[in-house]
Amino acid sequence: MSFIHTFSAQQLPLVTRTVDNDAPLAMRNEFVDAIFQPIEQSAPTQAMHIYRVILQSVGGRVAGDPYGGPRYACGRDLASVEWPHVYDVLLRLWPEFHRLNLQDIYRENINRVLEHHQVAWEMDTTGNLRRVTPAPVMAQVAEVFRELQTAEYAPAYAHLVHSRDAYDARPRNDLIVCSEAFDALESVAKTRLQMPTATFGNVLAVCRQRTFPKVAVGICSLV
Repeated sequence: MSFIHTFSAQQLPLVTRTVDNDAPLAMRNEFVDAIFQPIEQSAPTQAMHIYRVILQSVGGRVAGDPYGGPRYACGRDLASVEWPHVYDVLLRLWPEFHRLNLQDIYRENINRVLEHHQVAWEMDTTGNLRRVTPAPVMAQVAEVFRELQTAEYAPAYAHLVHSRDAYDARPRNDLIVCSEAFDALESVAKTRLQMPTATFGNVLAVCRQRTFPKVAVGICSLV
């Protein structure tokens, strides 16, 4: 259970998450708390290791006994780096928390802070940062990824991965998002209908006469 923004998260109305090219100072300070809270509670002997990882990952000099303690030292250095490096630190820490079996609480803490500051990113279950997508759409997209993880649909799956990566790129590449999603949809249709050499127009005509597989709904939602 996360103890980050426990009260305010229940009181604040839903907001549009539009911050995708900044890491506000207040958020950086909150990240320090979000990072060290599970460490101090469940693995206190690892606090200095986490401190060293954070400072070295942003090019800082590590002290044997940091003035003010590891929280203060990390907050000081995170406050001075360019904003993309703040997110680099979050990604770098994922394997450390995973090693300690604290990845779930770490992810929840980080996502609470990101949401509070209206940041357009959230951490997924693999420790990567993904653009926030409305929950109903995200559920459809997740189902599509699950259904396409077979050898039969491998080409379509590859197109879908490229589309998602373009969506998560900074800046977002909408042209690649749409073109790769379209290619994935076309590949699914040709495979499902056993029409590998047909044009998309031919495949679409047949689809209009049949019940198209539900994966198409999720792929279309991505664009």
